[in-house]
Amino acid sequence: MRKTVNIDDELMKKALNFGKYKTKKAAIEDGLRLIIQMNSQQKFKKFKGSGIWEGNLEKMRNN
Repeated sequence: MRKTVNIDDELMKKALNFGKYKTKKAAIEDGLRLIIQMNSQQKFKKFKGSGIWEGNLEKMRNN
């Protein structure tokens, strides 16, 4: 999908240097993947301490 967007030049320069990206496309795609990953992890945090998992963690660690 081809899109035209205006991206802050300094922000892009920092992203390219920090991530060692060879292309702007690679930096943008990696940023989009990171957004998706972070939001996916948020969905799992709501289960923390909910009691969904059952088992003996100490027994699992000893096996």
